[in-house]
Amino acid sequence: MSRQFYLPGDYLRRVKRPAQEHVFRQLLLEDAAFWLLLAGTGSPPSLRLGAGALLLFFSFWAIYEAGYRDNDACAQRYEADPVLTAEAITFESRNFEAKTWAAAALLGLAGCWLLQAQIPRWLATLLALRAAYFIFNRIDKPARPLPYLMLQGLRSLALLAVLPVGLAGLLAGLAQAGARSTGYLLYRARPGAAWPNLPLRMLQLILFSALLLAFALAGRPASLGQALLFLAWSGFLARKELTRPRWLPGPNPPRENQPRQNQPSQNPRQRFRSEH
Repeated sequence: MSRQFYLPGDYLRRVKRPAQEHVFRQLLLEDAAFWLLLAGTGSPPSLRLGAGALLLFFSFWAIYEAGYRDNDACAQRYEADPVLTAEAITFESRNFEAKTWAAAALLGLAGCWLLQAQIPRWLATLLALRAAYFIFNRIDKPARPLPYLMLQGLRSLALLAVLPVGLAGLLAGLAQAGARSTGYLLYRARPGAAWPNLPLRMLQLILFSALLLAFALAGRPASLGQALLFLAWSGFLARKELTRPRWLPGPNPPRENQPRQNQPSQNPRQRFRSEH
């Protein structure tokens, strides 16, 4: 990242996971697309709504990447043997946080203007995200599952702070956050074990289907059209796990959300570990 200005997604593509060429496309398909679908569950779909939702997503992602950088910085500072990319080790972090907040502010103001949303609510959402990441990056391992779950919940459902959403969208967001958190929760529950080899996108589809069924049986069915739309989207994301089950016993495939695994160290300074 040699240029002087910042664009959301820069840190993910160029520093955090530079070897994964598909990672930004995956972000657009799994996160940005979800925000577009989510926005359309509570308001009539329109170009204005879609543009506003995308602007808010990239505003949110700018602060998420500030958390990414803080995660790597904590690894360098507190770990005896941090596992970082070469780009993260040599990254010039001066003013990076300020650049992410400047981008988040500009994009957030534009998005709130298009959506006629309350700016203070969006600012509070960004501050909550940064606070959750700050805590996650600095607490000991046994206490990390809760802030991790909060991070995933914000990543999926932060739009609720400024827009109404339908029940199908809410349940889809809960399923997405729950599936993403499951691998980490199991990993933390088994100290010393490897990252569990789970079909997280298929799990997301199953969780969403189960939530839809539970609410329908309770007399609170979601909109059929919206439910089918999210089922189709979730099925599309899970298509490879459904047709080519590499998650069966065998070598673990790389995952976008898999935490870095470091060797045990006796260094007393190794209090914090980068896990995201």
